[in-house]
Amino acid sequence: GLIYLDVSDDIPEFPVTVRKDMDEQLKKKIQKAIISLKDKDILTLINKNITGFVSAKDEDYNSIRKLMNEFKLH
Repeated sequence: GLIYLDVSDDIPEFPVTVRKDMDEQLKKKIQKAIISLKDKDILTLINKNITGFVSAKDEDYNSIRKLMNEFKLH
């Protein structure tokens, strides 16, 4: 009996963020370490369904911004 009205675009999960003023070389080292993480035992500690990490850009979150604007959530 579940009726849905619409389905959103994929929503990025498990973002890892750093301070804007962090040293650029340190940011790149952290990013490389996280993206290269492939050990299933470690990944499943984060979430049982996670298979890895990818690099993200600000525009990857535009679908969330769009939803927030549509529902006046900002």
